[in-house]
Amino acid sequence: MKYARWLRQKRKEKKMTQAEVAKALGVSRETISSWERQRCRPTLEFTEQIFQLYECSDEEILSFFS
Repeated sequence: MKYARWLRQKRKEKKMTQAEVAKALGVSRETISSWERQRCRPTLEFTEQIFQLYECSDEEILSFFS
C-alpha cells in the first residue's frame, strides 16, 4: 500500500480530520493533505509522531516502509 493511502486510511480509522492531525503534530492542514496526496513525504521525525498518534503496531510500521 502506498504511504499516502496508508496515512489517509489510518486517519480515518481514528476518526480524525486532517485539521485534528495537523494540530496534534504541529503542522498545517495543508501539510497533512500534501502527505495524503503523495505530493511530499513526512520527515522521519513526523513519521515517528504519526505512528504514535495512530497507535501503530510493529507490523503496521513495517508495512509503511514496504
